[in-house]
Amino acid sequence: FLVGRQKKKMKSIVCVLMLALIIGAVTATDFRFALEIQAKCSQVGDNATCTGTGQSQDLSVRIGNDGAVDFEVKEAQGGKCTWRDTVDASGKETGTVSFGPSHGFKYEITKTTEDAKAEMGVSLGNITGGTGTFQGAIGFISYTCDSNKSLLVSKCIMSVIANKGG
Repeated sequence: FLVGRQKKKMKSIVCVLMLALIIGAVTATDFRFALEIQAKCSQVGDNATCTGTGQSQDLSVRIGNDGAVDFEVKEAQGGKCTWRDTVDASGKETGTVSFGPSHGFKYEITKTTEDAKAEMGVSLGNITGGTGTFQGAIGFISYTCDSNKSLLVSKCIMSVIANKGG
């Protein structure tokens, strides 16, 4: 049972996941996944930073014939990933997602300062490279966070679509 704002957030999450699946079906990709991240954000001066972790997990989305959406995250055996995202005073947003000590990728999002502050917790960016399994990765990352005005964030849903590159 979801109410008002929760329904809107759930629909946003489902749209991001559906977009990831559609794009992935149209193009050959090496990496397609979504991950729930438990995160916290803070702001020091004009810079905002979010950090978090995501446990190995099984995500499922069920859409009923009546349009009702059921979204479930179940913890699975395996390791964790770490996420770090920073928005500087100019509005440039950069981040990294790491899977263990030698696998991961980085991304970049450029916005105006006002846009970056207003949209902290909702972003679409370009993956600009990686290490290990993600060496040479190019693609897109999006995330939507359930945040409040104090920038304390409880959960983020991250979607990734990328190729290993050339």
